[in-house]
Amino acid sequence: MTLLLGDSWKGGYCEQQGRCIDRYEQRFQRLGCRPEALFWSSEKTQMQRYMVIYQQLQTWKGCSILDVGCGFADFYDFLLRKGLDPMQIMYVGIDASAMMCQTALNAYPGVRVLHEDLLFYEGPMVDVVVMVGAMNYVFEDHESYLKRMLLRMWQLSKQWMLLSLLSASSSNKERIFYYYTQEELRSYVDELGLEGELRFVTGYLDNDVLMVIEKSG
Repeated sequence: MTLLLGDSWKGGYCEQQGRCIDRYEQRFQRLGCRPEALFWSSEKTQMQRYMVIYQQLQTWKGCSILDVGCGFADFYDFLLRKGLDPMQIMYVGIDASAMMCQTALNAYPGVRVLHEDLLFYEGPMVDVVVMVGAMNYVFEDHESYLKRMLLRMWQLSKQWMLLSLLSASSSNKERIFYYYTQEELRSYVDELGLEGELRFVTGYLDNDVLMVIEKSG
């Protein structure tokens, strides 16, 4: 299924994405290079999200990875802390914020981080596409935005899509964020024809759900 980026939709999206970037960069300027600058409640919860993602693969060694909305490239650092050598993984982070990208490059010289928006990114396919929280900010036509993001991630992944999202079961909701139901996500996967085994992982945090698509073969 193809979802065209028509001029009217693209214009509205870019305007909203610009406001989203401004919000993150203002928070970063105020709080510095900390998980809270990326709207995580703490480093502990950030690490819990990374751990549940990490546990989905038997091994990350030899994997090519696209980290969508990579922020400060903290997931790259997490993989190194788990004992992976930089030469054992082919990591690429993309983020729509130039400020975030530069911060990541300063922190990890030699890492590949690109100032890119996923919807316009034309890089090669990778084994694993990871997205941690980058679809939590509310857009006006969120359904259309979500479908385009899901489709583009599926197109770029050879085997795995791992998406950490806010769950509609959360008891503490903020109006600037979008909270997903499993039924909603499953219906979009079916509508878009995204082939593969779909499953959801919950229980690691009260307000989170991990969406996993594993392609066959």
